[in-house]
Amino acid sequence: MHSMVAYENAIVDGIPVSQFALRERTSESLPTIFLYHGWDSAKDNYVFEAEVLSLFGFRVIVTDAPLHGDRSVERNVQSDFWKVIIQSVEEFKSLLDYAHLTWGVNAKTSALVGSSMGGFTVAGIFANYPDVHCVVSINGSGAWEESEALFRRMDGRSPATDEELHLIRLFDPIRKIARLPRRPILLQHGASDSIVPIDGQRKFYKELLKNYVGNHTTLVEFQEVPRMNHYISIGMFEYVYKWVSEQLKR
Repeated sequence: MHSMVAYENAIVDGIPVSQFALRERTSESLPTIFLYHGWDSAKDNYVFEAEVLSLFGFRVIVTDAPLHGDRSVERNVQSDFWKVIIQSVEEFKSLLDYAHLTWGVNAKTSALVGSSMGGFTVAGIFANYPDVHCVVSINGSGAWEESEALFRRMDGRSPATDEELHLIRLFDPIRKIARLPRRPILLQHGASDSIVPIDGQRKFYKELLKNYVGNHTTLVEFQEVPRMNHYISIGMFEYVYKWVSEQLKR
């Protein structure tokens, strides 16, 4: 696999980036997948997935989230989770600009794919960058304020204050749905997820259906995977590839 796939590492405005593409097609303007990892992960843990997707003709770009991977420092999930996500959303402009200039990446032929924390991140990017064509959020949530309330109940913490919720509300995808162009969205979630409660994603899906009326409802798909905890199965990954391929019409 390594001989067929070329990869390149770069630092983009302080963001560690790895880019993968078929060696024979590196100079082409390819449909692109931006891949986002979870809280306990890093871009180097996604090399296998990136190489597999690149074998099917995609350019794949993976970054280290703030406080993770090559920019890892001590972090606390309760105090840093939303900071990491929001910073990742804000960093996407620099990443996209660099990818366009360096690899010919076009937002309109690009997909966002993220799992766990990455599933929150890609929903946020999708809601704040209307040119990106489609998004896949796996075991994440597009209802950020709702998910924060669920996390706090799980942990036995008191409800968040308005001050603590200010930035979450500012970027929360569910608050932006009505103003956004209708684009393809795939949500996947383990029905028995004990880390990221599925109820946040369910609320996001219901709100999407209210706004994606008529023919637009076919643009939204929500897969609840029975008895699945906070994992990604081979079947889920395979479906993501097929779905993204169809949306980008390669």
